[in-house]
Amino acid sequence: MKFDFVFIIIKEKCIENILIMGYFGKVFKRVLTKYFSVVKIFIFHVLIL
Repeated sequence: MKFDFVFIIIKEKCIENILIMGYFGKVFKRVLTKYFSVVKIFIFHVLIL
């Protein structure tokens, strides 16, 4: 019985962590795409000059 309770807590924590990681993954991807586009523009200008 006690083990069941512990397992439920662990499962809840795992779901929470997955949700948090998913959110940060989205934010990180958005930041990365912005940064990458800036870098691409910068490289483009350097190549032209």
